[in-house]
Parts: sequence; C-alpha cells; structure tokens
Amino acid sequence: MNKYILITTKGTSIAPNENTYVENCQVLGEIMAENPAHAIDRFFNEQPWACQAGFSHENIICKQILSQENKTDLKKIIDYLWNDELKFYQENGYPSDHIFKTLENIKALIS
Repeated sequence: MNKYILITTKGTSIAPNENTYVENCQVLGEIMAENPAHAIDRFFNEQPWACQAGFSHENIICKQILSQENKTDLKKIIDYLWNDELKFYQENGYPSDHIFKTLENIKALIS
C-alpha cells in the first residue's frame, strides 16, 4: 500500500480574515491505496462529504507521498552505490548522463 494526497483546484477557500474567498488548491485528504485510481475511489467511498460538496473523480489530483520507509530504502540504495558511482563518474570526465547524477537527484529528493 502507498500513501496518497488528494487535492483539487475546484472550489474556493476562505482567507484567514474570513472576508475573502480565494481560488487555490485544496487538500481534500490523504489515503492509503494500491494506486492513484484506487486511492480516489477509496476516498470517495470513505468520505461521503466529498460528493455531497460537489467534488468528483474528474477534478481530483492524486499524488503519491513517499513514506519514511520509502525514503529509508532509497537511502540504502544510494549509500550502497554512492562511492563506486562517484568514482566512475569522475573517471569518465563527469558526463551529464551518468547514473551518478540520478543518485544526486534522488538524494536531494529524500533529504
């Protein structure tokens, strides 16, 4: 199971001073599911207020959230490969398409 966040650009929010309506993204909730489609279905099944409020499957944006377990697993892979790939990256003249650049990107993502 993966954790997903469900957001929408439909509707409005009320500003903190309660005098202004703001058109922006709204976080509708988080849910555990197998995939994004299942997450949306499960959300609507478990949160009947969402349909009652006028939200629909079509106006939901669903994005997976990396869990701490996901981050830990990725860190293990990066740590395992880091020194060898850095060495090969340097020996090959720092090519822009080297896998080491991908390791750097993932490391930055999970930091």
